[in-house]
Amino acid sequence: MFYKQQLTKGFFSGGYTSSNVATADRTTYSTETTAAVSGANLSQARFSLGAAGNIDKGFFSGGYTSSNVATADRTTYSTETTAAVSGANLSQARRNLAAAGNIDKGFFSGGYTSSDVATADRTTYSTETTSAVSGANLSLARRGLSAVGNSDKGFFSGGTTGSYVATADKTTYSTETTAAVSGANLSDARQQLTAAGNANRAFFCGGYTGTDVATADRTTYSTETTAAVSGANLSLARRGLSAAGNANRAFFCGGITSSDVATADRTTYSTETTAAVSGANLSLARRFLAAA
Repeated sequence: MFYKQQLTKGFFSGGYTSSNVATADRTTYSTETTAAVSGANLSQARFSLGAAGNIDKGFFSGGYTSSNVATADRTTYSTETTAAVSGANLSQARRNLAAAGNIDKGFFSGGYTSSDVATADRTTYSTETTSAVSGANLSLARRGLSAVGNSDKGFFSGGTTGSYVATADKTTYSTETTAAVSGANLSDARQQLTAAGNANRAFFCGGYTGTDVATADRTTYSTETTAAVSGANLSLARRGLSAAGNANRAFFCGGITSSDVATADRTTYSTETTAAVSGANLSLARRFLAAA
């Protein structure tokens, strides 16, 4: 995802309960409340998709129905509606991918087909088209990773190749290239985590190491380093959650522990602290959703 400084809301869409869902929930940042918005529901019920957007719209792409899909749905924030945009479909149907971008374009990278992939697809928002960009491919093919960035670069971190990894890859938007940055590696190798941030730093939270964790790692963009920040740990250890936010704070919502949860945690960037906010809980407990 990309931090959306001018936006007032985020959309948490898709996922899985006992079946695939298309549900879209809108979290309003000023009131810290969440409500279902049926007009923004995905065109196709699915889970393990990726999402990225700018201040006007978000793209929810890929995922799994009864098979991997390349589907791209566009959510328009002003009208709170979602529609399929076939020209923005991924170059390769896959699930368990991650996405990050700036105001012009998003990169949808990694994931799983019949094996782990390093594939990077660029979605250009102005033309609503997607194409593979091999120079931006991840340094390590993997699934279950997470991503977040600022206006210049995005970090694609964690995941699994069959073994959990802490790997952080930096995608530079201007050159459309990706390289591993070992100093930005997560403090703990894990998969099925999520991330959100502002112009200066990102928080990679939750995930699975063999057990669910509440761990929060802060990646500082200027130094390209990552460190654990225990004060920002989630209120509930979980995996398969998603996150969205603005310049000041992010909401980490949903996921699974021993069962699906609707839990919403707010991370405040200035204090690097996290607290549960029950009013922002999802309308439907679910896992493996996406947010933008």
